[in-house]
Amino acid sequence: MRSFRRKYSGQAFAAVRMTGCLLFAALLGAAVGVCAAGQSVATGSVTGKVVQDPGGQGIRKVVVELVEGETGEGGREYRTATDASGVFRLEGVEPGQYFVELSRAGYFAPKKGAKEWTVTVEAGKEASGAVYKMQATGVITGRVVDAEGDPLASAGVRAIRKGKSTAVTQPVVGDSVRSAGVTNDLGEYRIAELEPGQYQI
Repeated sequence: MRSFRRKYSGQAFAAVRMTGCLLFAALLGAAVGVCAAGQSVATGSVTGKVVQDPGGQGIRKVVVELVEGETGEGGREYRTATDASGVFRLEGVEPGQYFVELSRAGYFAPKKGAKEWTVTVEAGKEASGAVYKMQATGVITGRVVDAEGDPLASAGVRAIRKGKSTAVTQPVVGDSVRSAGVTNDLGEYRIAELEPGQYQI
């Protein structure tokens, strides 16, 4: 009887020790979890709208990018697209200063000053109210013929903007397929994505 009691008591003590170890491990894990949560970076959000200039209508499907830094060179990047009303929202953005980049086929964003294209994100806050303007690009179409009026195929065409020393060579075969600066078999060309201005062909 005595040996049985001794054996039982020893088992009970071992069980108590094991329970205490498990409880300590659980508490330690909870403490580590709290510390990890405390070290996580609080983020902010950015909301805004992209509109057409002139007119003020919202532009949908504009790709909006936030690139860390005043000039948008390197660093963290966040990307989204505008909805049907031209509104966009970016969440989970780490605090810092970001440069705003917009892109959409058929539009360009005239940047008169870097300040209006930067946004500062603060932890736990929303940077809102910004309205960004984009203008529609233009298209130049035409036809190239020889002295007898026959179409010239595979002829290179350049559009040189007045006041600019560089040329834009973006002819298109047909109506939509971009080509490497040549006319199609009918001598037709189409130069798209041009900013407003006067051009020489």
